[in-house]
Amino acid sequence: MENRFRLTKIACYISYVVQAIVVNIAPLFFVIFRESYGLSFADLGFLVLFTFIVQLVIDILSMKLVDAFGYKPCAILANFSATLGIVLLSILPGVIPAFPGLLIAAVFYSIGGGLIEVMINPIIEAIPTDSVGASFSLLHSFYSWGQVSVTLITSALLFAVGDEKWTYLPLIWATVPFVNAFLMLASPMPEIADAGHSLKNAKSILKSPILYVFLLLMVCGGSTEMVISQWASYFAEKGLGVSKITGDLLGPCIFALMMALGRTAYGIFGKRIPIFKGLIFCSLLGVISYAGIAFIPSPVWVMVCFALAGIASSLLWPGTLSASSEAMLSGGTAMFAFLAFAGDLGCSLGPWINGVVNDLITENESLRYMCALGFTSEQASLRSAILVSGIFPLVMFAVLIIISTYLKKRNK
Repeated sequence: MENRFRLTKIACYISYVVQAIVVNIAPLFFVIFRESYGLSFADLGFLVLFTFIVQLVIDILSMKLVDAFGYKPCAILANFSATLGIVLLSILPGVIPAFPGLLIAAVFYSIGGGLIEVMINPIIEAIPTDSVGASFSLLHSFYSWGQVSVTLITSALLFAVGDEKWTYLPLIWATVPFVNAFLMLASPMPEIADAGHSLKNAKSILKSPILYVFLLLMVCGGSTEMVISQWASYFAEKGLGVSKITGDLLGPCIFALMMALGRTAYGIFGKRIPIFKGLIFCSLLGVISYAGIAFIPSPVWVMVCFALAGIASSLLWPGTLSASSEAMLSGGTAMFAFLAFAGDLGCSLGPWINGVVNDLITENESLRYMCALGFTSEQASLRSAILVSGIFPLVMFAVLIIISTYLKKRNK
């Protein structure tokens, strides 16, 4: 039965590579945007926030879309919309004022990303398998491998052709969702339990108290992952004083690589690891890695902390999806839509808060307390913002401890 949907799984995996392109392509150009177009830290943070705000809206509208049109048309639309947005990212900043142009592009590629998030998880869940948790982790590992590929290839091409020719690179990446749209068109769809009535199911699932616990976990997990993912390139270049290509290779790339390895490993061996123990370990490791990035002066050890943050982030999103899928067996598309909404909320809030804190500390001399540790003013603001963002894995760790303690008492 599973072999019948081999092409479907491939299209789903590539869809998560598309999601990686959508989320990570613009941040790799943050330094170029700031230096060429004069964008502020807050502008860059808002661009990330706006990307996920659009995805938040699509997360909710997707239930109505899938009821009206079905999974396959929505999955195809997601890839075509991502294609258009990535192409516009290349074109619009040179045609109209840069910041509005970037926001317009973000609308289209974020529509694609939002649809992918909600549509692909139920499709994968509906394909017969021995372990749903392992399937989710393997699926999400393609996001991480996509992030590694986007970072490596984009950095190498920028180094080869120069920053002034950055506009050619999004056009290259736009071919991935364009081709995948036709691959999805040729793929058979599994039978999905709540297809056609996800809105009705949404009303009942909202009455479940445990849903809101998982929503909080998704907010924290999304923030923990995306702060490092979105700001690692800029932090490495400006906070550690390394070159652009070195910063990309040793910042977001090592983070994404370790996250990919963690998700792939869980996809293979996940049945042996209790999901809550894995989540607790990863959230605690997130707290430690954030603190290390904030306080350790050595660039080498900061890169080690980026790697640890990648391992920490590897299980937070797919692990929470897996745990919620087991806890709410009839959740269906509505559950994934709500969880995607919460995850995207975290993905938007985390990087945006990080950018706002950067600007606040840059503008306020009294907040540059880290200068006493030997950091420059810019390094102090970047590190302080990371420290503040460490609240997300800390809250997740605390909530998971409470949940696991409650479940142990309940099961006695």
